[in-house]
Amino acid sequence: MKSELMSSTALPTDDLPIELIPLPHLPRRLGAIVEPGQAIQNARRIYHLICAGGLPMIVFDQGRWKCPEPELPALGTALGLRLKPSTRPPRPARPRASRSASAA
Repeated sequence: MKSELMSSTALPTDDLPIELIPLPHLPRRLGAIVEPGQAIQNARRIYHLICAGGLPMIVFDQGRWKCPEPELPALGTALGLRLKPSTRPPRPARPRASRSASAA
């Protein structure tokens, strides 16, 4: 029975659960994705922002406040932190101006 549950064909890779980061761990995890030298709010300050309704990406799961890992950059942005270039969401593509053949 246990081997059936642990087989690699039991769940497709798309159905893997998203990691939820508990509130006390958020400042440390934010420190890994923001540019150095910034003051990162502690868990108590983040909790007060959650209670004020300012952080909609935080969810209440099994009696604890948690942030889904894909939402971590959005949390950093909502807290006013500058993200490292590798963790910034991609900018939307701007349309390029077309050059006419007569201008060349």
